Parts: sequence; C-alpha cells; structure tokens
Amino acid sequence: IGSSTNNVMHMSFSRGTNINQNELRWNAQSNMTLQDFGGAPTNSFDEQVHWVVTINDVGGPNGETQVTVYKNGEEVKVGTTNNDLSGLVDNDIFLGRSQWGDNTANASWDEFRIYDGILTSDQISTNHQNGPNLATDSDEDGISDAVENRYDFLDPENPEDAKLDQDNDGLSNVDEIALGSDPEEQDTDNDEILDGDEVKNNTSPILADTDGDSLNDGEEIALGTNPLVIDTDGDKVSDGIEVENGSNPLDPSSLPKPKLPELIHRWAFDESGGDGTVLVDSIGGADGVIEDGGPNDGSVEDGRVTLPGGGRATTDYVRLPSNLLSSLNSATIETWTTQYSSQNWSRVFSAGSATNNVMHMAFSRGTNINQNEFRWNAQANITLQDFGGAPTNPFDEQVHWVVTLDNENGAADQTEIIIYKNGEPVKSGSTTNQLSGLNDTDFFLGRSQWNDAAANASWEDFRIYDGAMDPLAVQLSNAQGPDVAPGQTAFAITNIEYDSESQTASVTWNSKPGGLYVIWTSEDGIEWSDVDDAYPSEGDQTTYNEIDTSSRLLLIRIGLAE
Repeated sequence: IGSSTNNVMHMSFSRGTNINQNELRWNAQSNMTLQDFGGAPTNSFDEQVHWVVTINDVGGPNGETQVTVYKNGEEVKVGTTNNDLSGLVDNDIFLGRSQWGDNTANASWDEFRIYDGILTSDQISTNHQNGPNLATDSDEDGISDAVENRYDFLDPENPEDAKLDQDNDGLSNVDEIALGSDPEEQDTDNDEILDGDEVKNNTSPILADTDGDSLNDGEEIALGTNPLVIDTDGDKVSDGIEVENGSNPLDPSSLPKPKLPELIHRWAFDESGGDGTVLVDSIGGADGVIEDGGPNDGSVEDGRVTLPGGGRATTDYVRLPSNLLSSLNSATIETWTTQYSSQNWSRVFSAGSATNNVMHMAFSRGTNINQNEFRWNAQANITLQDFGGAPTNPFDEQVHWVVTLDNENGAADQTEIIIYKNGEPVKSGSTTNQLSGLNDTDFFLGRSQWNDAAANASWEDFRIYDGAMDPLAVQLSNAQGPDVAPGQTAFAITNIEYDSESQTASVTWNSKPGGLYVIWTSEDGIEWSDVDDAYPSEGDQTTYNEIDTSSRLLLIRIGLAE
C-alpha cells in the first residue's frame, strides 16, 4: 500500500526466498521494520494462515503509533513508529505485488478486510475461529452457523443447544465457543483443571500456564503456588525456575543455586564528582575515570555515573583500564543503565582499538529507539540487532543488560553470545572470534570508537565476570538489582552495641576490603558531625568503637569516604 519505495506499507510472505523469514515495513515520515514473526516457517506452503495487522495511532508508550501483528488469532509482533496513517500516500493497493521490483506472490487470498478502528484481541480470536466468511447465526444463539456446522451436537437451526453443556465441564456450549475452549473436552488445555473451574478461578481454560511461569495451572494448585502470579513468594525468581532448580517457591528465603562465575571487576559508582573523578573497581583494583571530553560535563553521585550526551569531541565519557576482556577465555558483562534521550549510535559500552577490532553495544541504531545493536569486529564480524522489544531502551527507565561470551560450552572454536534484558534472554549468536583476539586498549562507557555521539545515560553498576553466567544466575542478579553483586553482601549496618557504664557505643557494618569510611553522628537527624572521616575497612565487616553516647538520643550513619 503506497506510492513509492519511500512511502509504502507492506507485508511480505518471505524475506528473499527464505520461508522462515518475513517482514512488515512502513516507510513514510520515518521508517519502521518488523521482521521474522509467526514462527518458522512464517507462511507454510499449502496451509491457510489468518493474518491481522492493527494500527493504533496513540498506542505506543510515548504516544507513538503502535503496530501489532497477529497470526492465527495470536499476537506475534509489536512495534512503534512516529508514522501515522495520514502520512501514507496510498495511491496503489496491491495484493501479491510490490512497489519494488520484487516477484509477484504465488498465493491465494480467501478474504481481505479493512476496519475503521482497532479490533480487540478477543475479536481477532473470534474472527480466526469463524474463518474467512462473515459469521451468520441463523438461530441467533450466539454461535455462528460455521461453528455449529463443525459439531454433530450443534444445530444452526436450534437456539436451545447453545445453552447445553456437551462435555459437562461447567460451561455452556456458547460460553466455550466465546472463550475459545473446546465444547467436547472437559479440560481443553490439559492442565488437570476443568474448563468451568478455570473460569471460576480466573485462570485460562485455553492456556495450561496462565501466568507464564513454566508451571501449568494444575501443578500450581497442587504445589500451593498462585497460578495467576509468576513469583508467588515475591523473591523475584519465577515459580517455575524455583521448582526446576529445587528451591521452594513458597519461601522467599529459599533461592536456587546458579552457576556463578567469579566476579573480577565491579564499578559501583559510589564516588561523587565530575571529570577527573576516579571510579573505584572494588574487586579487581582496575579503577576507571570520568574523562574530560569537552564542555558537556559528566558526573558521578548517588551510586550512578551520568553522561549528558552530545558530540564525541565535546562530551565527557567513562574510560576503564585496557585489557579487561582479552585475557579471559569466557566472560560476562553486566550493567544497569538508564537512557534519557536518543543520541546518534550512542554506546552502552565499547571495548577495542579501532573500528575493525572492537566489541560494542549501542543504545540505538542511529537515533531510532526501537533499534539497537551488539557488534564484535575482530577475526570475524558478528552483528546482533534489534533485541529487547520496542523501544529497546525506554527513556528514563532502568534496564538490566547482561552479555555472556562463552568459549567453553558452545560448538568447537565458537564463542556463544547470549544477551539478556531484565533477566530474560533476548538475542543470541555465535562467532569464531575469541576474546584473546580483541585488542581492548580502549574501554569506554558512553563513547564510541567511531565518530558517533556520546550517550545521554547513566550507569548504576558495571561488572565483568571471568566466565559465562547461566540463565539462572542472570535472573537472580536481576532480582537483586545493582546494589548487591552476586556473592557479595549488601552495604548495611549489622550491629550496634551500647555500653551503659562508659556511655559509648560500637557500630558494625558490611564493608568492602580496602575501602575508607566516614562515621557520622547526630542528636536530631538534621545536624551531623563526623567522628572519623577516613576509617579503614577491616575486610568484609568493620567495627568502630567508643562512640560517645552521653546524649539522650544518638543517630549513627556510615558512608564511603570520598
């Protein structure tokens, strides 16, 4: 549908002749491409497929146009764009023909419809069940003739049969048809719960696993977990993962044991300052720095380093030491980031020496927030694009990214790459590249080896592990958040003891080896004075003694020294 290749909306059966790939593209004010949806093959030969595309001009998270694609009644792809239908010059509407010089389709269309408005998912599901001919309901019993003709016990001329319950599952025939359950099967989804009981309990009679936690609804009832809640005990690990790995999904203190590689570098950004501020690596001692890149100043405070975005030659960035990755066989890179505005090809991280020897991850491709990229150019080149949904990095929203680089468990001479967003795998690939071939003399956060813009974003933690995390370790780290690294203890006061005779107190806290701490006291919580501004850590726990407690009330606070 359109007038030219730069003003067109199309949906293709395949990309090239690959039947496992397809595409929906909308080129107008801006360009949007959705690819490879609906399984493989996307359009099986000699098999009818029901396709629906809805276009909601205010459906996106920031008021953009939302495009949703359905296959056989199920949602299979969603994207957003700044395009709207008024900007589509639809002079030509073709079936089977392209505005490009592509081949004409070898296909048939049983029906083609256009609606003024957005079909709901329930309406789309009903249309799929009814088939390509508009539904006729001769007896007006709520079940179309086309559906009644599929079943021996239904008669399109008898309105009374809609009220009956053919399979004795507690739902009438008409209710089953409306829900999409099978009127001849008591347990349509085979989860060991009758369809009628599922409706009473608000679980789905057509989805065995209503909440998507990898336990079917019947298993959840037997275990005592909630079939409507992915994480019954609120420990941020799904019920299915807990059962699979032997922990208790009803006990938040019971967590599964992940494969956790050694954490060798961690920048927690606990410092405060601007360019020139040293960013401490609390594990490996490989301290970084906020580099002065020009008048657009970066800063670090409140546990995050923030860059303002702008031109490469005018903006501060974070530099980490060289050779952090190339000495490893396998590795995991982990960070929590928040993007504030779209900057041209801005980087989450970039490690390398030149454009032909670099590993980077970009917040966006160009300034399109619905696209992103991981690239590794070295012995060979690999590019993974457009992962983690749309937008890939929503503005002002923290995202947990993990990249695992596994040279030990993949195919021979292959490094397996898996990218996770907020604990879930979103992209994978393999390459003959090895970390030893990466010349990582420059390691940047927010800066590129190309002449791309600097990022306008913040990082709350950045970590490197010697080895590849497994999916469970990624989920657990995502659940713990940026303040606590796996295997490390949260920074907190753990004990205060008071000696009434000497009117003194001692305070104990979880500490970092090699750190320096400030101990403050206050009688009112407003005015604070330090009793020591550089007390050295005693290891994983530190105790400070003989704090004067002669006043009636004393508040104690501990912090890292600047």
